[in-house]
Amino acid sequence: MNYIGSKLSLLQFLEQSINSVVSEKNYIFSDLFAWTWIVGRYFKEKWHKVIANDIQYYSFVLNRNYIQNHHDLHFSGLFEIIPDLLIADISDRKMMVCEYLSDLKWKKGFVYKNYCLGWTKGKDFERMYFSDENGMKCDAISQILEKWKKEKKLSDDEYYFLKASLLESIDKVANTASVYWAFLKKLKKSALKPLIVKSA
Repeated sequence: MNYIGSKLSLLQFLEQSINSVVSEKNYIFSDLFAWTWIVGRYFKEKWHKVIANDIQYYSFVLNRNYIQNHHDLHFSGLFEIIPDLLIADISDRKMMVCEYLSDLKWKKGFVYKNYCLGWTKGKDFERMYFSDENGMKCDAISQILEKWKKEKKLSDDEYYFLKASLLESIDKVANTASVYWAFLKKLKKSALKPLIVKSA
């Protein structure tokens, strides 16, 4: 995710510093301010166990996917909705479900009504965090994910994978300068691109 304050550039420094104090690799690594999962995911590949924590729900979703998901996702609960999954290789199923989500019809929901100009224009607080189209597409995807979860069509791992995929993808078309405290006054070029859900 695009985020000011990302620790990506600090990863090697962190690893060297930790290795200078801890000699064995079978310890538990704890990322207490996980934010966008960068540190936890990096150390997951090097250590046996990672504990990640953050107060933000988006951070929980990303960390739940990137750190805790480590099994194949079958999406067997979606075979009736996306019949081609039944004959697809397991390695292709994530992409197929993301493509299905990307093709959903738009819906006016929470994101559109709170973060898009089409709904907020002329109100006390006009907002332009996303284009109207991307806001409605995000709402359609969010609503179907919650429906599938409620109907038990998704395992927890599948649900958090798809939520993380949506978060990562909507971030790429956000009309912000890497911080969600404020939006830009005009839709920037990347914010005009259509939301396409990519596998997280």
